[in-house]
Amino acid sequence: MMRSPTILTMNYTNFVQLSKVCPNLVETNNCTDLNRVLEYYRYNVGSTLDAAKATGILRNSITWHVARLKKDGLIQVVCIKSDLTTGYMAKHYSADPNQWKSQDAQQLSLFDYE
Repeated sequence: MMRSPTILTMNYTNFVQLSKVCPNLVETNNCTDLNRVLEYYRYNVGSTLDAAKATGILRNSITWHVARLKKDGLIQVVCIKSDLTTGYMAKHYSADPNQWKSQDAQQLSLFDYE
């Protein structure tokens, strides 16, 4: 079965974010898989298995890319719920900042000094 090619649109914001992850993107185009994973999570919320099925990239490669994108702050875990394919609990990621959970900046005191 032949897979149809995915056409990705690249605007300036996406290019700037990808150039932070892959500085040599313009010269060598080494980050096509990383680009496809980031684009999948930009428009979909899903597990690594969902991304593997949608993009055709091996799942272990996707977990490698997800770890790199998490470290760079481009994606975040949105929820942990049952995976539709396996039925097991899995992390679901998104690259859309509107769906990210906000972290409170409040720091609690260990000792009550008043």
